[in-house]
Amino acid sequence: MNLPRRLSHARRATRLQFFVLGVVVGTWGSHIPSVTARYSLSEATLSIVLLTVAVGTVSALLIAGRVIARLGARNTAAVCGLAMGVSLCFVLEHSSFAALLAAMLVFGASTSLFDVAVNTEGSELECLGGRPIMSNLHGLFSVGGMAGAALTFALLDLRITPQVQLFAVGASVGALALLASRPMLATHASTVHESGIAHFAWPKGILLLIGILAFAGMTAEGILYDWSVLYLKQELGMTQARAALGYATFTASMALARFGGDDLRARFSERAVLGWSATVAAVAMALMLISANAWVAFVG
Repeated sequence: MNLPRRLSHARRATRLQFFVLGVVVGTWGSHIPSVTARYSLSEATLSIVLLTVAVGTVSALLIAGRVIARLGARNTAAVCGLAMGVSLCFVLEHSSFAALLAAMLVFGASTSLFDVAVNTEGSELECLGGRPIMSNLHGLFSVGGMAGAALTFALLDLRITPQVQLFAVGASVGALALLASRPMLATHASTVHESGIAHFAWPKGILLLIGILAFAGMTAEGILYDWSVLYLKQELGMTQARAALGYATFTASMALARFGGDDLRARFSERAVLGWSATVAAVAMALMLISANAWVAFVG
């Protein structure tokens, strides 16, 4: 197969992988109330569960470079996509709180490695194809998140139990991740030409500042992923099915912004885009919390 055709197939596969990742995150976020109800969690113990997912995510980032250098992005996406799907299948089936925490550690780690693998693939495709596609890929992640949340709303409205939902979605995304990994690139230029061993290094200088800004943005995003449905359900009195639409609204807005991200970066300076988007996000979150009104929360 010639290079342009191979790149075209790999781009389609990577778009599907980003969509799969979005569905997993959207389904998980929409079913946090289900986890709370199944294990009778207080807000404090739920925080421990979410922290465990975060610990798995961050811990995996420390070894992601070595794993992908050894296995390649394609194999990493296949293995971690399957692990991610299986974890989602059985999230409501554990016999104890300790078993749930262990499973959440695996879920966080596999999701993190899958995320890094598909982003590595996207970066390689940008370099080899000579055109920007990363914002579009992340837009498909948001579309997947919206689809996962909307699917949860529809299935809950049909009175399908959360256990059945999570098993069906988990099995489907695991199979899709395996299928989509096949057309991904077998090797990357970095793994062929670099003789050094991949390792973790602490960022310094301007890179550290960028890391702090990314940390702040991801913290805000993570709060909305993990707590928005619970906030709408418990604090504003919405049903879980309708609260899931709040999550879908959030991810739909992210998708629209991401699909237009490359054009905005071409038209305005990155400093201006960063400053204005951060300001709008902060004001929107503040209004959402201060108003304690469902419709304002959806707009926020």
